[in-house]
This record gives sequence, structure tokens and C-alpha cells, in this order.
Amino acid sequence: MSTHGHKVAKAREGVFSAFHDRRSRTFPRSSVTALILLALGGGCGGGSEIERVSVNGKVTVDGRPLPKGSIVFVPVEGTQGPKAAGEVVDGVYELPESEGPVVGKLRLEIRSAQDPGFALDEPAQFQEHAPPQLPPNPIPPEYNERSTLVRETRSGEVNEFDFNLSTSAAARR
Repeated sequence: MSTHGHKVAKAREGVFSAFHDRRSRTFPRSSVTALILLALGGGCGGGSEIERVSVNGKVTVDGRPLPKGSIVFVPVEGTQGPKAAGEVVDGVYELPESEGPVVGKLRLEIRSAQDPGFALDEPAQFQEHAPPQLPPNPIPPEYNERSTLVRETRSGEVNEFDFNLSTSAAARR
């Protein structure tokens, strides 16, 4: 556990122990938890809600569906709100409204997820099988780190965006 995580756990423990004697008589544990969440900003405020929309579409690379990857929607040009990300599987992605991007102009980042053939979260397998460095993303940077892909999502409309990516430098010009 990180130092910060340890401090948070200790603080929570202190709050619960402070109410320990009185909790059974006046404060159910759920009420204490609710108060803590409100104090940490987890409650509903009078502020404006961020409007999200559902999105879906297809991603092909050199005419073939992207087997596995990710798509990230990044607000740009005055659009406010968090990034939204989803999985691309067999060339298809779909994000429901609850997880989708905000309404407005968005830059898209598309990456391939390559299967290295071993479990990345198993230290022994990783040390035994991992190459000195992971292979480069086969999708060119113009579609991810230096993405030039921009789309605009609209409220109350179908937001379907298909992407036909090319690995050929000549085709990208």
C-alpha cells in the first residue's frame, strides 16, 4: 500500500473508531460512510452535470478490422470534460452514454493492443518471456500520440464514427 493510501486508511479507521461507542446508538456505520463521502466531494452538488453521449463505430487498419485495441476521446477546442475510453474488439467499439464522451469536439487516439503471448501481470513469466522492450504500436502516431483525428459529438443524435486507418505513409498524406 502506498504511503498516501496508508494515511487514508488510518484516517478512515480513526473516524470509525471515534464513532465506535456511539455508532450503535446514534450513527449506523452507513451514515458515517455517507458523511465521509459527502465530505470528500462524493455527493450530488448543485453544479452542472456533464452531458455524455453514447458512441459506436468500426476501426479498420489497412482494410482489416483492428483485432484488439483501445479508443480514447479527448475534449479539445473549448470542449470541457473528462476523457472517455473504450475497447476495440474485432474492429468494433461501443461506449454507452454513462461511459461515453462529452458533447463537443474531441480528438481521438486509437491504439492496438498486442498479445505478447504471456501474462504481463505474472512477474516470473514476464521476466522469462518479455523482450527487452515491447514491440512498437503498429498504428502510426497520427492516430494516437499525435492524433489528427477529430470528431464532434452531438446531443440527441446517433454518434457513429468509423475509422479506416492506414499504416502506409503515402496513404496518410
